[in-house]
Amino acid sequence: MNTKAIFGGKVIVLDGDFRQTLPIVRKGDGTEKTDQNDIIKLPSSILVKHTTKSDPLEQLIKVVYPEFKDGSGNLASSNNKAILTTKNYFVDKINDALIIKFPGEVTEYLSYDETFNPNYQGQYVDFLNTLTPNGLPMYRLLLKLDAPIILLRNLDPTEGYVMEQD
Repeated sequence: MNTKAIFGGKVIVLDGDFRQTLPIVRKGDGTEKTDQNDIIKLPSSILVKHTTKSDPLEQLIKVVYPEFKDGSGNLASSNNKAILTTKNYFVDKINDALIIKFPGEVTEYLSYDETFNPNYQGQYVDFLNTLTPNGLPMYRLLLKLDAPIILLRNLDPTEGYVMEQD
């Protein structure tokens, strides 16, 4: 690759913490067909057909996770699947749509935010809850028993990573 473009001009996927990168495969350029503008043509087998009558997110979830649709109860197979998206906002929407599909009762966890000056706490608490800085969890986290989660960073390794149940 004789190019001066960053990452050799290839599209890369950055995962979570920007101090970490996914494994890089040498000469892993792929063999996908391109058009005259050098744009990759996606195979029709990976396209999700969408009509204006259906919710596009629901349609995507039905295709990627059919185990929710057929009620087979084999939700362990969902651990090997993922929906990649471009922005954290979309990730939050997808996670919220998926968590309600898992059986069981949802448990909601809320962060605790406070200002340096307690006099301003009432004015800024709603604003603080809208912030999602990189590397920190969201203000609101919904979990269900046996729903898969990914631990990105263990803040207290001495305590392990087992979540206690009430």
